[in-house]
Amino acid sequence: MRLKITTKKKINQPIIRQDKKNFFAKWRLFIVYGLIFISFLSLIGHLAFLQVFDPDRLIREADKRSLREKEITALRGTILDRTGRVLAASVDMYDVWADPKLINEKGGVNAEDSRWQALADSIQTPVLTLASKINNSNARFIYLSRHISETMANYIRQLKLPGVAFDKSPKRYYPAGENLAQLIGFTNISGIGAEGIEHSYNSWLTGESGKRTFRRDRFGRVIENIASIDSEKGQDIILSIDQRLQNLVYKELSQAVSFNKADSGSAV
Repeated sequence: MRLKITTKKKINQPIIRQDKKNFFAKWRLFIVYGLIFISFLSLIGHLAFLQVFDPDRLIREADKRSLREKEITALRGTILDRTGRVLAASVDMYDVWADPKLINEKGGVNAEDSRWQALADSIQTPVLTLASKINNSNARFIYLSRHISETMANYIRQLKLPGVAFDKSPKRYYPAGENLAQLIGFTNISGIGAEGIEHSYNSWLTGESGKRTFRRDRFGRVIENIASIDSEKGQDIILSIDQRLQNLVYKELSQAVSFNKADSGSAV
């Protein structure tokens, strides 16, 4: 009898332990599934909260990364003499600028690349100087050249260099040259009157700049035009002088100063 009882215990004991193991294994599996389900519900709830109850913050964050504004420069007003001859006018030119960070991500300036050599020749800068200026910088904006012609800008565009872009930059042109320089004056590189009529009537001649709002993707490509406000040209100014008489007086005065070996001269 003792042998039978002992044998019976030995046979039943492993079966009870195995049942307990299966029971706890199933519960652990249910707990893991439950935690995953709760996490999934929490994630769905958080997304719903952001989309329904707090969408403005997401929109602001997206706009910070993709929305851009660009100023549209207004043409400066024209200065004319009393007969309508142009004494000072603005001509559309272009500024060439580069994004060194983007260029370096694309491999930087390669002096052996014919495209970079063509750009260097166009802006009259040695290609090694151009490479040193861009490859050693992590800036997002540097000027390469100011006030180049539209023809030259179109030529550089055809090179399709990454990170090289253009902005319109009106340049002041004075047909009468030095004959009326003392009277008309001049503007600085930013297009603001510095001397003469250009300075005295700067507020009249300066136009109202426009603005363009657009969206870029992560590669810098324009994917959406949001809004655009056109610029307004400055007011024209008609002077009481006659350019022909001014030229004649300047010519005679220059000869008189030269003949008399004077330092300067004036005429009324």
